[in-house]
Amino acid sequence: APDRYDWKLLGKKEIYIPYNNYKVSSPEVKYEELLKPGHLDPQYTRYELHRVWVVEGTLKPGARHIYSKRTLYLDEDSWSAAVV
Repeated sequence: APDRYDWKLLGKKEIYIPYNNYKVSSPEVKYEELLKPGHLDPQYTRYELHRVWVVEGTLKPGARHIYSKRTLYLDEDSWSAAVV
């Protein structure tokens, strides 16, 4: 729940994030092909260098959550959370 955190904008940076991963969601790809022990098969994943905004959340005093601190990387083009 985002309201349990105090959010702070840390800045902008460039990192490699999962992007244009159309093969991953293709109905032609079977789970057995996609899932390998411990990771996704790299032939179906794609990473691109993108500008992201880094946002850090710190749990508010008195609030409870399994994570006391969270860092989100928001893609500058789509404003979706690219990496959590």
